[in-house]
Amino acid sequence: MHEILVLLFLIASGLAVSGIVANIYWFVAKPNDGEQGVAHWLVMAVAGPTVWIDRVTRTFLSKKSAGVMYALMVFICLYWAFVIGLLTFSFALALTRA
Repeated sequence: MHEILVLLFLIASGLAVSGIVANIYWFVAKPNDGEQGVAHWLVMAVAGPTVWIDRVTRTFLSKKSAGVMYALMVFICLYWAFVIGLLTFSFALALTRA
C-alpha cells in the first residue's frame, strides 16, 4: 500500500511541476514564436505531460480519436509525469542532504 501511495505522490508531483512549467512558458512565450526554438523543446521536455494530456483529451472529446488511443496516451503521459516527479523528488532530497 505504501508503494502505491508513493507512486501516486510522484505522479501528482510530476504533473504539478509540468503544469507550473507549462503555464509559465505559455505566459512568457509569444504566440508567434512557433515550435522551432530550442527553448521550446527544452520546456516541452518538462511541460509535455500536461500539454499532451490537454491535447489528447480535446481530441477524444471531439470524437476524433478512439478510446484505446486516448488510454495509451494518458498512460504514457502519466509515466512521463512519474519520471519528472521522481527526478524532482531526488533533486529535493539531494538539496536537503547537502
